[in-house]
Amino acid sequence: MNATSAVSPSESSFNPYIVIGPVVLGALVNACLFGCLVIQTYVYYANFPKDHRAIKILVSDTGMRNTNH
Repeated sequence: MNATSAVSPSESSFNPYIVIGPVVLGALVNACLFGCLVIQTYVYYANFPKDHRAIKILVSDTGMRNTNH
């Protein structure tokens, strides 16, 4: 084996920071999008109290499904 082609143990070992960074970033984006969903749902119910019941149920169902997801 050539000395220039050998891989040192530190280069081939698992680095958790490479995995943790994207997970934290994904959680932050997910939290922001969930906040947008909550605000949109609140604004809908505040501004359209006389909408048809089926549409209100659809909005509520969408919010609950995304909360459970």
